[in-house]
Amino acid sequence: MSNKILPAEQSYANWIDNEDIQDLTDGVSDLAEYAPYIKYVVGAYKWYRTWRAKSFIRTLGKVAGNSSDEQRKNFERVIKSDEGSELLAQYIDTVIRTSSKTAIAALALLYADIDNKEYSPQFKLTAALALEGISETLVGIFLELSLIQESAPLESSSVPYQIVFLNDNLVAKLPESGHILSAPESRVAIVKDLIHRGLLLPDYSKGRIGGGGVCVVFGISGTTRKLREMLRRARNLLPESKTEDSAR
Repeated sequence: MSNKILPAEQSYANWIDNEDIQDLTDGVSDLAEYAPYIKYVVGAYKWYRTWRAKSFIRTLGKVAGNSSDEQRKNFERVIKSDEGSELLAQYIDTVIRTSSKTAIAALALLYADIDNKEYSPQFKLTAALALEGISETLVGIFLELSLIQESAPLESSSVPYQIVFLNDNLVAKLPESGHILSAPESRVAIVKDLIHRGLLLPDYSKGRIGGGGVCVVFGISGTTRKLREMLRRARNLLPESKTEDSAR
């Protein structure tokens, strides 16, 4: 990819102002009447696609740099192979559709574990599917929800994982995401999304209304905790201490 697309220390606003529309659109003529918009639409697509790929590369380089000589040589052998490059292309395909810096770093961690010593192939598949297209905001909410210690009283002891009743009282105790989850509609939509991704597990009941307001029920399993630890590890590899939501 050309460095022209994403200069190392240049903001998107400065770049797009100075970019020639012909360079961006490769001479597209059938949209000439919309020229004022083409530059920003195509420019945003190119900018953020490249930014995400570079974020992936940075983490990949950090992980490889912290490996032993033997591990690094093995990694470089695999990444140069047909099989390794095909797998890398699959990861990049997921990366460019994912806006979360933490999730992109986590995908780099998964790819770098070429010997499956830290993460099994099954876990890698689960994680890659869970993180595709996820935003930094949603990652942060998941990290907070997955730390909840309060369990719901179970009607059956056969449920193999922790069950959480996320009602108004519990939401009020969440320091980071409580304001986002305070609206019942947001609470339902966000937890449903996290369950659909496999980051959280469903309960046998879909939702309940009680004294604590709209209650959304979800489960926290061993895999949930492993996904949380992977994301926390990935976040620690980021160059800045705080991450921010980018193009969703």
